[in-house]
Order: sequence, then structure tokens, then C-alpha cells
Amino acid sequence: MESYLQRLEQLKVEPNFWCSVEYAEKAGLCGCEILTMSGVTYSVVDQAEGWDVFPPLHVSPDGVDWIRLCRYPPHNRIWSDFPGFPGEEMGYTPHFLDYEYIYDPRDFLTMEGGKWMTFRKNSRKWQRRNPPGYFYVDAREGGLTSTELEVLLVDWLGTLGDTDEVHDDEVMLKYLLEGVNRKALYRESDRKLMGVNIWDSNYMFINFRYSICRPEPFLAEFMRLLFYTDMGLHTEGKLVNDGGVLDRYSLKQFKDRMNPVRVRMVRSWKGPE
Repeated sequence: MESYLQRLEQLKVEPNFWCSVEYAEKAGLCGCEILTMSGVTYSVVDQAEGWDVFPPLHVSPDGVDWIRLCRYPPHNRIWSDFPGFPGEEMGYTPHFLDYEYIYDPRDFLTMEGGKWMTFRKNSRKWQRRNPPGYFYVDAREGGLTSTELEVLLVDWLGTLGDTDEVHDDEVMLKYLLEGVNRKALYRESDRKLMGVNIWDSNYMFINFRYSICRPEPFLAEFMRLLFYTDMGLHTEGKLVNDGGVLDRYSLKQFKDRMNPVRVRMVRSWKGPE
């Protein structure tokens, strides 16, 4: 999988939310296969339940538009596309998968203008209601135990509705317990663990994976504010891919209020039978 992601960067293909070494390892997408079709050699990620996880990337030649060279025989199925994937030209049928919300962290340092009014107000409410303050630290330095994290996860799951599906639950648990990039929020008054932000990255984006927090009013907004104003994040100089909405309208409303710089519709594609 790492070689596939390296080729993605070489070809300057914009990665989607699931393109990172850490996600591939935690989701078990570690294998790649080399195929030759119509005289062009491609790299593809191992299939999952009959689907190619990502579009194939040509291994050679260089200097050729990847989109033109990905027109391979239309009998495969693509689970998650990249921007510009020419599925319709190939006779494929698109199926909506999710959205991708892209944010510029610099916008959260000022939050100027009327469009920011709601998030600007809500993102500070939890902090004002919990004097004297908080600690926001690297999870590896906070001495977190798996028991603490599991209790936090159970509390967070209790905020979901009866019809809300937890996607990639095993992957989420691995990120929560073992993620390379995790920061924990503690309330100063009682030293209670309130939430954990988790992320990873690829050559173009920082991927915001999860924000798992207690079910307290406006805590979710404050967790996002902590993440997007973290100076460590800003030193990387990348936009953030905050993922999708997971079929939850309330999550879509939440992300819309954070004023994305763009929103992309991610689609799956099925070739002709």
C-alpha cells in the first residue's frame, strides 16, 4: 500500500480521505497488485469483497495524464474514487459514497465575518462554562490507559441515535488506542478526560480521523477548535480533509457551520455487467 501512495504523490493525484499509510495498516489494506492491461502496467490496492478500494494507478510511462491511462476494461468496481476519475466516460454507474469536507486551518485563527458567527460563538461555550481551564496534551504524554479510553468511547457512542451506524468500528478502536497522532483534553477542575482528537496525513492533506468526546453541550465544537488552532498543525502548511458525514444529517450541519473551503462528493463506481 505504501508504494501505491508513493505513486499517488508522483502522479500528483489528489488523495481521498482513506489514503494514508496508517489507515491502510489499521484497515488491513497493506497489499498491492501489479496488473498489465492494454499494454499499460497498473498498481491496484487489494480488493475488498470484489471491489477495488481505489482507482488503479499506472506504473509507467511517466509524464502522461493518469486519468487518460486509467481507462481499463470496464468489469471492475471502484469503492472510492479520486477527483477527475472518468467513470462516466467508461460506462460506469456512479453511486454516492460520502462527502469530503476540506478546511483551511488558517481560517480558524480569525473566524472573521458573519458566516463564522454560529461556530465562533458555540466553539467557546464549553470553555466558558468550565472554569478555571483545561489541559490539551499529546496522548502519549498524558498517561492514558486503555480503560479510560474505552469508558470515553462508551460515553461517546451513547450520543448516537438508534439508527446511526458506526462505520469501521474496529479501525476506530485501533486509532483510539494506538493512533500515532492523538491529543487528549482534560478538564482542569477534576482532571477528567473529556475527549481525544485523532488524525493522520498523506502528501497533500492532514486527515482528521476522529473526535471522540463526552456528551456535554458544545464540547464537540471546542474539540474541533482545539484541533484547527493547534500550532503544530499549522507548521505543516496543509489543508485538512475532515472526511464525510456518515449518513448523519446532524454531522453535515455541524461541518457546514465550520465553513469548508470546498466539499467533494465521493462516489463508488460499478462497471457494465
